[in-house]
Amino acid sequence: MRRSALALLVVLIASAISAPARAEKAEPAGDAAPEPKKTPNQLKAEAHYKRARELYQLGRYREAIAQLEAALKLDPGGAELLYNLGLVHEKLGDVDEAVDAYKRYLKALGPDADPEEVAKIKGIMKRLEGAKTELKAREAKKTEHRFTPLSAGLLVGAGVAALATGVFGIAALRHDSEAREFVVRDEKGVADRQVLVDRAGSEATMANVFGALTVLSAATGVTLYLLSEYPKEDDPTEVPRAKAALRMVPLPRGGAVGLEVVF
Repeated sequence: MRRSALALLVVLIASAISAPARAEKAEPAGDAAPEPKKTPNQLKAEAHYKRARELYQLGRYREAIAQLEAALKLDPGGAELLYNLGLVHEKLGDVDEAVDAYKRYLKALGPDADPEEVAKIKGIMKRLEGAKTELKAREAKKTEHRFTPLSAGLLVGAGVAALATGVFGIAALRHDSEAREFVVRDEKGVADRQVLVDRAGSEATMANVFGALTVLSAATGVTLYLLSEYPKEDDPTEVPRAKAALRMVPLPRGGAVGLEVVF
């Protein structure tokens, strides 16, 4: 009886020792492969990336971009770096830079990328391209609104005044030349020469006046264009502005006409 009990005890002890051994053999070996060792450049890139995240949290986006760019120089194929670079550029409204970063990100993911991730990034890029078109239209509208009737009228007036300056200036030079070459033979000749001199003087005066108007109108028009405020969007309740108009008026001496800008 004692021998049977002793034999049973030995069997139980042997079973307890061998059971973990069988369990260990049943576990698959090499399931979790060790992570590949990072290169010195990758470690430096990781430090730049961590700093970029800190700067991003502080709202210092441009500095974060600089850190990400530095990281990409050390690790050009870093997909996570490229994704975050696109994200920060998107936050700043840098549409072209964001789209470029997202394209590089998709390329870094390779052909085995998750289809859902690829679809998401392509959707973001499509949205950004649409926003780019909208921004261009908005900028064009801003420029359009900067031309007020006053600034536009002044610039048009400056152009007409410049043309008048040239016409009167050329006429003054021609009559002055004729007066210098005029040969006086009698009293009538003296009177005719004086007419040429007077005409050249009047035309030179008009050229100077229109020249001054050209400079003044152009300078004022450009200043108003640069300083004028334009609405962000059309307001149907906005009071219409006064319209500019050009009017030709006769001048006191002779049959010439002058320019008058009315607002």
